[in-house]
Amino acid sequence: IACKDQLFSLQSLVEETGLPKPTLHRMLQQLESAGMLQRDADGRHYSTGVRLRRMAENLLLNNTVHGARHAVLRQLVEEVGESCNITALSGSEVLYLDRVETPAPLRFYLHPGSRVPAHCSASGKLFLGQMSP
Repeated sequence: IACKDQLFSLQSLVEETGLPKPTLHRMLQQLESAGMLQRDADGRHYSTGVRLRRMAENLLLNNTVHGARHAVLRQLVEEVGESCNITALSGSEVLYLDRVETPAPLRFYLHPGSRVPAHCSASGKLFLGQMSP
């Protein structure tokens, strides 16, 4: 479910995994109650849950390549003279994974882990612009 950008029904998961329907249903219920999966509004489709997304975001925020990506951002800020970010779309929000500020006196500070509505940031507008209507 996490590898594909789509919703899954119980039947489509049975076909994909080859597991018996009752077994898969019990597994989905357990994953849903743990916050790892969630049901869509129609109650018949599953997608990644809030807890699973938060765990993935924490991995991105705290992984061992942080130093390397931060160095790249610092170099980019020196070249372009503007603040630079690495962000990810998380639901309807933009999650700031890393950021290097410009030395300019007037700036808006967002620390890694900050969240803003997608429509309120430049990177969020980039994400939204790549989506289907």
